[in-house]
Amino acid sequence: MSITRHLSDQLHRTLGDDAGGELVTWMDSVDDHRAELRDLNALTTGRVEARFDQLQARFEGIDARFEQIDARFEKVDARFEQIDARFEKIDARFEKVDARFREVDARISGSAAELRSEMTLMSRDLRAEIAAVRDRVDARYDGLFRWSFVFWCGSVLAFLLSRP
Repeated sequence: MSITRHLSDQLHRTLGDDAGGELVTWMDSVDDHRAELRDLNALTTGRVEARFDQLQARFEGIDARFEQIDARFEKVDARFEQIDARFEKIDARFEKVDARFREVDARISGSAAELRSEMTLMSRDLRAEIAAVRDRVDARYDGLFRWSFVFWCGSVLAFLLSRP
């Protein structure tokens, strides 16, 4: 915005030709500097806006990358949920196996008690039978010993008689 002719004339009249001329020149230079500053400001604003646009595009790229990462994490989470479900099924199967083991253990414990009682009875019976066999063997040895003594006496007697 340059100085109007009317203002320039007014300044020359009021301040004089030298001071008025100097003031008009100074105001024109201020006006020129203002225009230069406006141009520089427009350039700087343009550069800043371009830089912001670059940063905005970069952040949009980063946001897109984060969305991809989030999608991948959702897939991983879904996979972990599947794995958890499989582990729950496996745990349920292990519970069934554990229950069967407890059932078999109870049956074995019951059978072991019955087996012990039967073995105790059989042990008593076996001892009684062994004692009976021992008595029979002892009786047989007694009989054999007597007959052996009788035959020995007979042999000794025959020997003594057969001697001249």
